Amino acid sequence: MLEEYVRKFWDAISIPQKFVSNPAGTYSIPVDETIAVIIRDLHDEGYYLYAEVADIPEGGDKEMFYINVMRGNLFGEGTGGAVLGLNADGKKLILTELLPRSVDYRNFEYTLEDFCNWIEFWREEPIKEIKKSSKPYF
Repeated sequence: MLEEYVRKFWDAISIPQKFVSNPAGTYSIPVDETIAVIIRDLHDEGYYLYAEVADIPEGGDKEMFYINVMRGNLFGEGTGGAVLGLNADGKKLILTELLPRSVDYRNFEYTLEDFCNWIEFWREEPIKEIKKSSKPYF
């Protein structure tokens, strides 16, 4: 079912690259030249969405940045229900979400579009602000 949903989404947003089927159940949807959403079929658990959003900049007010990330996660208010975190080496901000296996295509598409919008938000605004202010976003 995941392949069918990804293929349909791929066509709906007119991704120029050719869709490649993956029997292992992992797909990469390009958001732009530098970011892709990885979607993985976790079988009974559902569908896992993952994206590396941005590098954590050196210097600046990282404490306020991390506070804003935690506030963004609080009740899903700044993530649309997805979860912000750090990759294994702590150098990249990541966004993840788990969709139930029972999701229909309409909700899959809506969630994936929303997920991409949150990638854009967390890639641009907070990273720019880390260097110039200590104000909270949420």
